[in-house]
Amino acid sequence: MQRISEILNQFISDNEFLAESINLEKIKQIWQEDFPPNLSQNISVVKFQNNKLYLHTSSSAWRKEVLLRKTEIISKINEKLTSVSIVDLAI
Repeated sequence: MQRISEILNQFISDNEFLAESINLEKIKQIWQEDFPPNLSQNISVVKFQNNKLYLHTSSSAWRKEVLLRKTEIISKINEKLTSVSIVDLAI
């Protein structure tokens, strides 16, 4: 007999949209908790799809900041994620 947690994990892994939605919420939480307030206030997480994280910036200056910190941002979030990893950022 399977445990409920095993059944739920299987259901989530079989449903790509649900899995990506859950991962997006995890990423948003990491973004708020682990990044400085000036970053999290001016750069927002929009979407996570096909291992690509989509961000929105409040200005072109913040866009450049993301591009400069791209590797750092990806690494920092990937350290906290367990089931997936971010390969690229889109701004």
